[in-house]
Amino acid sequence: MNWNMSLAPAPAGSVADSSGFDDTERERYFTFLENAGLWRRGEKRVTGHIINNFLAKYPIDPSRPFGVYDVGAGDGTVLSFSLREIIKRLRPFGIPLRIVIKEFSGEDVLVVAKKLAAIINYYPLTTGTISNLSFAKAHAVDFSVKDGSNAKPIIHETFRLESGNVETQLAALQPFAKSHWGSILNSKKQKVPEKAVAINLFHQDMEAELAGVIPQLGVSSTMYHDVVIISQGYAAGAKLSTKVNAVGPSVKSLVPGGLAFVTHWFGDDDGDVLLSKIAPQFHSGRHSAQQVYDAVASNLAGIDRSTIEYVARLLPNYRFRMPAEEITAQTVADAKETFLYAGQVGKIYEAAANEAGSLAAIAEFLRVNRGATFRNEMAVYRRRLEHV
Repeated sequence: MNWNMSLAPAPAGSVADSSGFDDTERERYFTFLENAGLWRRGEKRVTGHIINNFLAKYPIDPSRPFGVYDVGAGDGTVLSFSLREIIKRLRPFGIPLRIVIKEFSGEDVLVVAKKLAAIINYYPLTTGTISNLSFAKAHAVDFSVKDGSNAKPIIHETFRLESGNVETQLAALQPFAKSHWGSILNSKKQKVPEKAVAINLFHQDMEAELAGVIPQLGVSSTMYHDVVIISQGYAAGAKLSTKVNAVGPSVKSLVPGGLAFVTHWFGDDDGDVLLSKIAPQFHSGRHSAQQVYDAVASNLAGIDRSTIEYVARLLPNYRFRMPAEEITAQTVADAKETFLYAGQVGKIYEAAANEAGSLAAIAEFLRVNRGATFRNEMAVYRRRLEHV
């Protein structure tokens, strides 16, 4: 059976594509959160479980593929945990699963590709696309046009997977990502992709079955999605306009009734306490989930409260236990990067954060409290059924 998608016009215009993240801080943040203590529930695992629970009752349309768009998948943990229930529900009907991922980091591309390959191996009726295209283009997987303000030609590669060792089959991805998934500074001193790159992954035995679902080079294939995941997709202290640019086009790609899960750091937690110790003059300028939604509904063409509704707000806490014997110089350095990242402290404060007194304050806090607690804020948007 071939599954041919009905096409919709791509959203007009283009948006800035810098989320404000620093790659080094981001990697140290992931390292700390996923390895803090013997007892842990990683931030991304919990986020994925919440989404998975929502999708347990999501209405499935058997006449078309089920679409998921992950904006900034990182290492793919949120995505993997989010899809467990929905795959169980797709399997009896043989409904294809189409996953689209926007990922800026070349290092994360290698990791998330392995997670994606594992999903494909578990449910072969899955096609996955990873790209570093702009927010305006990534959700559409539109390979028919050039991407970005510099009109960069899109470099496209396809990986046909076999059942078996994923590591071996994806060996060619490492040099490809290293060659093409780099970044440069634009005129605003923001990191942007040096090249526009996209890859497709699918099981080679399912290529014919997935015809019409797999994006093709030179073919306009603007797609709608049942689920959009934006987990830490922008810096907590970024401008509100940057957050609108990250959330707006993605939410606009939802099918009627589709859900978007937008998660960012909320603060009012140990991260804030530590920031006050290592950068007391800092003010992050964070925005609440409601403020981001209001801005999206007010500032993006084609999106307002009559098309997208704000249906839920959650404040998940993440407690990381850390016995005193696990607190090392490396742990403290990773923790510092985590707090800087979570608060998006500007470079001007990094010198103060590197002072011995600041590092000592972090070590003492972790020792006394046996870890740290963080709080995120998740907003759930839904596209109203009468709009498309």
